[in-house]
Amino acid sequence: DILDKSVRGAIIWDIQQLKRSFHSIQFKQTPRYANILAHSLAMDCLKNKRESYLIGSVLVVVDNGLWRRRREPD
Repeated sequence: DILDKSVRGAIIWDIQQLKRSFHSIQFKQTPRYANILAHSLAMDCLKNKRESYLIGSVLVVVDNGLWRRRREPD
């Protein structure tokens, strides 16, 4: 949990720094169920130690059904 807080803190710090570059900025929460594909792609990148995906790779992930995960409560 300590590492988790450290990572969250670093992300928040990055956001604070980046938001200075914008004239106007808005943040909105996306429910987990609406973000399943992005979450699946991120988890696959972490699992396979990839830093990015090519369009063809996204299709492989979708074809493999990684986006079809059980909906978790928000």
